[in-house]
Amino acid sequence: MIVKLLLVFVGGGLGSVARFLVSLFVPKVRLSLCSIPLSTLCVNVLGCLAIGFLAAGFASQPSERAKLLLIGGFCGGFTTFSTFSLECIEYLKAADYASAGIYMIVSLALCILSTLCGVYLSKLAM
Repeated sequence: MIVKLLLVFVGGGLGSVARFLVSLFVPKVRLSLCSIPLSTLCVNVLGCLAIGFLAAGFASQPSERAKLLLIGGFCGGFTTFSTFSLECIEYLKAADYASAGIYMIVSLALCILSTLCGVYLSKLAM
């Protein structure tokens, strides 16, 4: 049990550091209609791509330790649904309904598509 906890801990820490680095280098984008926190969108889309790829890859070659480290740890620490939720609430509080709506729709659509792409890419790699 200790080894499992350590794997999630290490993976989660690395994922969180990677997310922080993305937030330093990816700016917030202001479009004519709305403002989108691009760094949060990027980490969630990339994390969904990674989790789709990894989950499909582990389906044929299961490794509990690798799953814990990479899916539960790294992807869990890298993606940030709570930040996405808070940003949506902040848009709604500011009555910026266009940004809130567009951000929600774009995030959901891109994350699901990215997960599907990850699954597809994993199958191509095999």
